[in-house]
Amino acid sequence: MTAPASLLCPHAGHFCGPPCTHSRCSPHDGHLSAPNVTPAPQDPQIAFASAIEKLGEDVEDQNRGGWRADYGSVLRDASAILTLATDAKAKPAIIRTAMSAIEVERARTRYTSTQEMSWMVLAARAVIEQSKTIALDVGGTVHNGSLNRMFRDGALEQDFRVTNKGDQPLRAVVAVSGSPLVAEPASSNGLTVERKYYTTAGDPVDIATVKQNTRLVAVLSVMKPNGQSENGTFLLVDPLPAGFEIENPRLAKDPPSVKTGDGVTPAYTDIRDDRIVLAFGRLEPGTYHYYYVVRAVTPGVYQYPAAAAECMYDAQIHGASVPSMVTVTAVN
Repeated sequence: MTAPASLLCPHAGHFCGPPCTHSRCSPHDGHLSAPNVTPAPQDPQIAFASAIEKLGEDVEDQNRGGWRADYGSVLRDASAILTLATDAKAKPAIIRTAMSAIEVERARTRYTSTQEMSWMVLAARAVIEQSKTIALDVGGTVHNGSLNRMFRDGALEQDFRVTNKGDQPLRAVVAVSGSPLVAEPASSNGLTVERKYYTTAGDPVDIATVKQNTRLVAVLSVMKPNGQSENGTFLLVDPLPAGFEIENPRLAKDPPSVKTGDGVTPAYTDIRDDRIVLAFGRLEPGTYHYYYVVRAVTPGVYQYPAAAAECMYDAQIHGASVPSMVTVTAVN
């Protein structure tokens, strides 16, 4: 993909944009990682036409890889093109094509990465001026501009009518969010995650009921099947039930730390009050085990969320363990 030379950062391969907090993205504030680029012709319309042509090929490509070294995707590229083309006042056909590509790719993408979400926000900001020409009839009331509404369960029992009063077709987007009424089952798409507990002597433990002050060894297992060649930055996150605490190795006199018997040490470990986060710069096919120590501290009955792993820049590669309930009984 090419872009006008005036829009490129002096650091090759980056478009100017808001800062990205990910440790492997550009260390320069104000930059988002973008596809590899080459100096473009002086005429930006030629550059955008070339980018749109390549984007069309990428949208039609059925054999694309899952992960790219520049943290990119077709959705991210389409959003970047729309952002830059709108700011540069490119031809309407280029902007419409980029919008169509975003619509197609977003429908194909169940999970979005940080790069994709950031560039989609920039794309939405770039085209916001166009929304000011929208004319609607909302339940008999004239409304100009874009329309956003949030409905609770009860409000859905009544009709909500919106009529387009303009001469151009509009696109309506409906999103549904909520919390599941029952625990979701384990999931696996390119990664499988299991979580087990043992005593400090190595005996298996059923944590459905645990006595207060009990120390346990948590064992997280991540399996990546053979044939999964894509790599990237992986996260393994294990949230704790409210009655548990991690024995922080930074505070312990004899630190138990996070350990692995597989020779793959996390590139980064974050021990928090409510979870442990392990980050990996690369994860080859195989099975990996990670161990850390927790203590049951507060009596009560708690939800135990699933442990989950995902590729940060291709979140469709993910896995989650089985969630459960745990009861911590008080010491008499």
